[in-house]
Parts: sequence; C-alpha cells; structure tokens
Amino acid sequence: MFKSNVALGCALGILVMLPVSADETKVNLAADNGLWEVTTHPQTTGQMPISDEQLQKLTPEQRARVEAAMKAAMGAANREHVMHECMTPEKRQQGFDLGNEGPNCKTTVVRNTSSELEVRRECSADSDVRTTTEHIRANGRHHVSGTVDAMMSRGEKQMTMHMAIEGKWLGADCGAVKDAQVVK
Repeated sequence: MFKSNVALGCALGILVMLPVSADETKVNLAADNGLWEVTTHPQTTGQMPISDEQLQKLTPEQRARVEAAMKAAMGAANREHVMHECMTPEKRQQGFDLGNEGPNCKTTVVRNTSSELEVRRECSADSDVRTTTEHIRANGRHHVSGTVDAMMSRGEKQMTMHMAIEGKWLGADCGAVKDAQVVK
C-alpha cells in the first residue's frame, strides 16, 4: 500500500542511492560526501491503487478506517519534506539498491555521468504496475536538483506522483547523523 513516507523514502534514495543494474553500481554524480539536506516537493494525484475486491472483503468499519488512512496518507504525501542524509564513500560503493526491487522489476540506467543521473524502473505483477523515473543533476559539488515521476496502478485505479528535489551540501562532517533523519 502507498504510505505517506513514500516521498521520504524516495528523497532518501535520490541523492546517490538510486537502483542500478549489478554491472553499473558506481555512482558517477560529482557531489561531495558529507552531510546533505534534501528537500522534496511532492504532488500526488489520482486514486490509491487498492482493488475493489480488497475493499469489499472489509467490514464497513474497517473500510471506513482504511479509506480515512488513505486520505490522510495522500495529504501527508503532498507536503514538503526535509531530510538530512550522511553521504559516505561506502554508500556510493554499495550502489543504488533501495531494497524495493523485486523479480518483476526492470531497472534501466539512462545516464550516469558526473553531472547527470537518470534511472527508470518498471515493475509489474498481475494487474499491478509501477513505473518510476528519477532524474538528478549536479549543479556543482554542493548542490543537486531533480525530479522523480512515479505511477502506480491496479486495474482502473491509478495514482501518480511528481516530486521536485533540491539537495544542498551542509559540510564534510555528518555530526550525529549516521544515515538519514527527517527534519521536517
């Protein structure tokens, strides 16, 4: 199910943790290691891709709770999010695995240069389809910007998300931030 933290999960991975194929694990984006502040501006539209069959199996009370939770998640998904992330050489060498790629997914690295990174992912199983395109540009070693465009569908229900991303380098020392933390 699409949760309100999807925007945060995307932001966490955008700077240099995007999925790429096993033969291309090194990130070439010229951005310094250290503490980064990543701000996302998501815009989510459409319906939650939950089948009518799934909803019909719920009691009226359960369905009301699920629908209220979905409405709240959509509202939260459309708010600006700010994170601090500690980027290390080890993270860059691990490649871009977000841990959400399954056997029914195909990832294509479109560009992986010092100034631009573009990755497309397509996943499908039965009536579920998910596509994501992440496009990041390094505007110098201390600033990145980009977009994430995602679409999820199940049958007739479809939801899309467009997210603008800005990342700025705060310094070489990550301080107390070991991985990533939500600021706002």
